[in-house]
Amino acid sequence: MLSRVLMPLLRVQMLIVIALATFTLSISGQTTTGTIAGTVVDSSGSVITGAKVSVTDAATGDTRSTETTSRGDFTFPALLPATYTVQVEMAGFQVHRSTGNVLTP
Repeated sequence: MLSRVLMPLLRVQMLIVIALATFTLSISGQTTTGTIAGTVVDSSGSVITGAKVSVTDAATGDTRSTETTSRGDFTFPALLPATYTVQVEMAGFQVHRSTGNVLTP
């Protein structure tokens, strides 16, 4: 008799767990992002440390900025798909601007 009462309760609990797992998967499936990364070097191939690097979404004007690491690297994670302009600035160097960088899902 007790098992007849517990079985429906177990089924309800399992349905809730499955529903939560499905909901979580559908939310994570709706977010698509990408990364723009690179290394800044001068004309001789030496890495440039501390350069300001910016990415700007051409459609919205949203901008993110960072500085290059001791190895000249930069990373912009979690960017939405869009067309970006990447700009690099450093005292003593000309500003470098790369337009039309398309980040696709």
